[in-house]
Amino acid sequence: MNRLIITLGFYFSLGAAHATNFNDFCPHTDASVDCSSEFVDALYAAAEKNDALYFYGNEKFWLRGIELNDPTLEVVNLVGVAHEGNQPTVITEGMSLIINGRMSISGLRFEGYKPYEPTLGNKGYLLKTTVGHDLTSGLRIENNDFSNASEDLLAVWNSTNVSIHNNRFQRAGLADHIEVMLIPGDERPIGSGVVVNNIVDANIIRNDFYEIKKIGIYFDSTHIVSKNVTIANNLFDLKHYEVPTKRYGFQGAVGVYLNQIMEFSNFEILGNTFLGTINGVRINGSDIRVAYNNFNPSGYCTNTSTSTSSIIEDTGIAIKGHYLENIKIENNCIDNHAVGIALVSWKNISDVDINENKINDGHTGIVVEDIEGADFNSISIVRNELYRVLGNNIALRSRTVSSNNIVVQNTILQDPTWHRTGITTDGPLIVANNQNRLFIENNYLIATPTSVNWNLITLNGVTESFIKRNYLRPSQLGKSESFGGIKLNNSSTGNLLLNNTFVGFYPGIHDYGSQNKSDYNTFN
Repeated sequence: MNRLIITLGFYFSLGAAHATNFNDFCPHTDASVDCSSEFVDALYAAAEKNDALYFYGNEKFWLRGIELNDPTLEVVNLVGVAHEGNQPTVITEGMSLIINGRMSISGLRFEGYKPYEPTLGNKGYLLKTTVGHDLTSGLRIENNDFSNASEDLLAVWNSTNVSIHNNRFQRAGLADHIEVMLIPGDERPIGSGVVVNNIVDANIIRNDFYEIKKIGIYFDSTHIVSKNVTIANNLFDLKHYEVPTKRYGFQGAVGVYLNQIMEFSNFEILGNTFLGTINGVRINGSDIRVAYNNFNPSGYCTNTSTSTSSIIEDTGIAIKGHYLENIKIENNCIDNHAVGIALVSWKNISDVDINENKINDGHTGIVVEDIEGADFNSISIVRNELYRVLGNNIALRSRTVSSNNIVVQNTILQDPTWHRTGITTDGPLIVANNQNRLFIENNYLIATPTSVNWNLITLNGVTESFIKRNYLRPSQLGKSESFGGIKLNNSSTGNLLLNNTFVGFYPGIHDYGSQNKSDYNTFN
């Protein structure tokens, strides 16, 4: 089974002056003989001299299975030296390195042995590093190539001061294993690029992920709060061409996934590119920032209202989350997704800023909602641009009463002529259910409603809220509509509609509620 899991923990730098060469322990540099025991001997020999263990370009070693578990071992430093662009290669069914010290692995190529065999091996990883239940200080995984895992490629357990830089992860989940099904018929694949459990102070930067069956980078946290993690400038192109997953619509899997718990804090997901995923990012926890990422299955991220690009349907959700507190989602570019941003509260979502994102093409733009018994509040949706989104562009849907949310200075342009034949628009552009003290202000809204219930803004059960200084007009100039504009249903009361501008909508305001007040609105 091929998965690379590295469990350990400590960054250190050693020079080559007193290098230990692995070919002195294993002369079979063509991978013709299993040198697993020689590898362990070489590790101890290098550690005793505080040396690095060196591998050289064009060398290829067969290490069938490594199970090293020694908390007294303080140093592991594996260095690959390329020759004419060729990295030294390790072929393995699985390597597990468990120490309580410092670990560095760089410049090596790890390949799984017979990764399609569903019964081969029992590790479920290509390389694993772990240090038990105590966080150690220092793990460096840099400039390596991990490929061909029956399940996962790299696993990192219980580590702090972690650097995972400039690696390539490709082709995980080749054995087509399925998780234990909690729901009959709900087949979920196994096979991720990097699997992390318990991590503090980490940088995962400039790595490439290709053809991953389940998740690019998966985080779990047990017994501690994993925190202070930066995931930046990585490429995720996860569609698996050899063994695509039916569950994920034969797209790739999830780019970055923080498990559905609150034990994550101070994560930054910045400047990454996500292609061919069903979910780009799934976040849970507190103090998380998702910014400057590009979610774009088609390879383009347009940001002008004149684009003629066609919608690619059913390409999943760019950003999704359930347990969230103090979150910033900003300056992302999302193109051709079924849903741009979907925050579904399973307990509580609060203090979330969704600001200055661009969302182009798709079915739904930004939606915040809850399940039975959950709630959300203090959501800020400000200065986003949404073009050619077919249905609800911004939706706040609460089962109980949500309060203190704002929708301010957003630009929403929708025109059915931009979409391919047979695709129809739906609405409203902005919909709010069960909101108190909601602010909808200074939004620029252009669309052409197609029925009396298709309005640019619809309020259901909204109370004591403010709808001010919005600009609303049809996308087809010169066409007047007796419907459209703003609609307040009969459960909406005590709201103020002030200084809004309506172009081409008569009467513009459809008030079926009570005690709502309209002043200084302009109708052209």
